[in-house]
Parts: sequence; structure tokens; C-alpha cells
Amino acid sequence: MSKHTPGPWHLHIGDDYAEVSVQCGDATIEIFNAYRDEECVDADARLIAAAPDMLAALRALDDVNLDVGGVFAREIVDAAIAKAEGEGSK
Repeated sequence: MSKHTPGPWHLHIGDDYAEVSVQCGDATIEIFNAYRDEECVDADARLIAAAPDMLAALRALDDVNLDVGGVFAREIVDAAIAKAEGEGSK
């Protein structure tokens, strides 16, 4: 399993840029930083900042197996976790 820097990941949206960072010991690691020249930048920053929480939520669904439009939710959850951990297709 690939390890990510534990959260919380911090989101900051300034006048000209959006940034996601995390504190790791004494260092601040910048995970994402982009000028706000496109509409999608704020949404991308929010999605990236939420990634550790979403991964934790997916892991919490370990015993769920609901039929969602003919596809089992368990398969979707497992695929998302594998992708987040670098075990999915590249």
C-alpha cells in the first residue's frame, strides 16, 4: 500500500491562487498550487483537499455491498481505493 501524508490537508483559496498543503513535522508540504485563471481551479483544490477524508470514508464502507444500477458498490469502492493507493491500472 502506498502511503500518503496524513491530514488534515489545508485548503486556502486566495484572490489569485488556490493551494492545498499539509504539515509534516516541521515542514509544510505544498500538494497543489495553481493560479485561479480557470473556473475549475477552486473545485480541483477542494477535491484534492478532501482526498484523505474520502479515502477514509471509502475504507469505512468495507462491508457494504449495494446494487447500484447493476454494478455492486463494493467493486466501485475497491477500485477507487486501489487507484488511491497506486494499486489500480496506470
